[in-house]
Amino acid sequence: MYTKVLLATLAAGVAAFLFGYLFFGILLADFYASNVTSYEGLIKDPPNLFMIFVSNLLLSFLLAYIFNRWAGIRSAAQGAQAGFIIVGLIAISIDVFQFATMNLISPLFIAVDAVGNGIFGAVVGSVAGFVLGTGKKVVTA
Repeated sequence: MYTKVLLATLAAGVAAFLFGYLFFGILLADFYASNVTSYEGLIKDPPNLFMIFVSNLLLSFLLAYIFNRWAGIRSAAQGAQAGFIIVGLIAISIDVFQFATMNLISPLFIAVDAVGNGIFGAVVGSVAGFVLGTGKKVVTA
């Protein structure tokens, strides 16, 4: 059972790393750059790609564990729906806290980031749900 969670974590982590680069690193890069207060030294150049991958693995494990242990998610569609909600809520929670405590982001940033992370979560969750649904099906009588 835990082998499947680890496989789902790895597959979703790789998907998160690749999709995250395309989505946040290319598609939304200009938006983020123009909607975050910047100062010298804030952004690492280049970023630490290994730690980004570790972060993606941790999020992927969180989703795979929730899906397997509590939600019984065993399909890409279920994983996408749950991933959108879970990751979107995590993102908006962090963004609202940052907005409340720092002069770093705007309300527009919060909205775009929440939806963007929801989409990211849907992609990652769909991979985790798909992997959890593969293999032998347990039939209970």
